[in-house]
Amino acid sequence: MGRKVKLSAELIRGLDQQRLDFKKKFGREPGPSDPLFFDPDADTPQQLTDQQVNDGIRDAALAAGLDPARAFHHIFPNDPNPFMEEE
Repeated sequence: MGRKVKLSAELIRGLDQQRLDFKKKFGREPGPSDPLFFDPDADTPQQLTDQQVNDGIRDAALAAGLDPARAFHHIFPNDPNPFMEEE
């Protein structure tokens, strides 16, 4: 049996916008095997690359006045952090 999670109104709006963006880009509703976050430049539904995800985290962190390295670590605490400076 699956786990139930209550979604905030803001998250629901964001997911609805993703669905609408997908439909506008590809001319159909997303299916169960389509990526939730897709490459907007691809001709077919493609998952975002790691670089695209990192760029999005960096851009959002900087826009919010946050350190991208700390934001990345908060989201992916066990992954190598591409924003950490080499020592």
